[in-house]
Amino acid sequence: MTVPALTDLAPALRDWLRQTLGTSTPLTTERLPSRSNNRSYRIRKCDQSFVLKLIHPQRERAIAHELAILPYLRDHHFPVPAVLAIGRGLTDVPETAVLRSHLAGLPASERFTALSTAARADMLAAMGTLLARVHALPLAEVRPFWQFPEDTVREPMDWATNFVQKKIASDLGVLIPSGALPEDIAAQIGDLLPRWARTLAETPVMLAPLHGDFYLDNVLVADNGAIAGLLDWEAARLGDPLWELARTQTASFGDAPTEYAHFLAAYSQHIPLAIDEGRMVQYRFLMAMGDLRYAVRHAPDVIPERAARLTRLWRQLMETPGWS
Repeated sequence: MTVPALTDLAPALRDWLRQTLGTSTPLTTERLPSRSNNRSYRIRKCDQSFVLKLIHPQRERAIAHELAILPYLRDHHFPVPAVLAIGRGLTDVPETAVLRSHLAGLPASERFTALSTAARADMLAAMGTLLARVHALPLAEVRPFWQFPEDTVREPMDWATNFVQKKIASDLGVLIPSGALPEDIAAQIGDLLPRWARTLAETPVMLAPLHGDFYLDNVLVADNGAIAGLLDWEAARLGDPLWELARTQTASFGDAPTEYAHFLAAYSQHIPLAIDEGRMVQYRFLMAMGDLRYAVRHAPDVIPERAARLTRLWRQLMETPGWS
């Protein structure tokens, strides 16, 4: 829905936009979907489009992290938006305003089913190649600005101690007292999962720059099926590339193993990474645990479904020889 004259934005923000865009002509806005407490709008000036992102104060550090990464990515020819202006301290605007270029295209999740089989295979291959390009960026160059603010990773063991162990402790702190899981399952998870996380610190993990949220909704696809953009870099971090592959598989291809195989084959042509299937299973379980945590805090209607899935995955994990 298009709303004329930015009626739901503060006057100071409207003035900042007009001044930044160098226009006194009317602007129109369209509210874009958001999965966080940020707000995003498509801004139209005549026949030009831009994206305005209003960053909630709680997300300021993560967005500052993303803004440090984007110029490097553009210099290296990644399909990411240009940052055109940043507005802070605007009257009656608690957020930070970030104006970006608009990347044409629809999320791959919306294009996916409409593509022919051949075009879909090409898109999956392009996605695999794009993620491989991210993971292949030289650590020596990106390390100073690719660190996630709360989870610094300098050495391989830091991945386990500063990310995985912290995530498990945080998720268990929500799930165990919630009563969402059967008591016996909750007790087993609370006992065994932290022990596995500690042993991960002794596992040789190859560090790579991760996108942090690589799945179909964050990949823009043009009308011709080419990838037009890769969005939402605020969760970028240094870490285990298997984590990102497991997350992408779970979020985008959970019910489509053939399509994930197309994606992984293209990725593997550029990064011949040895896939530790045991670690992938464990990581996929952690994804499901995060999904249930979200439901407990924000979406109680889906708690039974996600709890049943987590219980099923846990029982499968318990049958994996020597996983813990």
